[in-house]
Amino acid sequence: MDETVNEAPAAICDRCGEEVYSYELVHLIDGFIICAECFDDFVFEYFEDCLMTGGEIKEMLSNNDTD
Repeated sequence: MDETVNEAPAAICDRCGEEVYSYELVHLIDGFIICAECFDDFVFEYFEDCLMTGGEIKEMLSNNDTD
């Protein structure tokens, strides 16, 4: 008999609200429990403010060189 059949969830994904069981891998990011299915979307949203174009990076780096 599979012991995981009656197992209670170990946690709940903070993004989708789905149950996470002890045998599943999750990500703990700044206190948020994120299931594998939500990881890509969560990371994109979490770091969305960090997105820059190559031109913006080049300009930022060249401005730092002149300081």
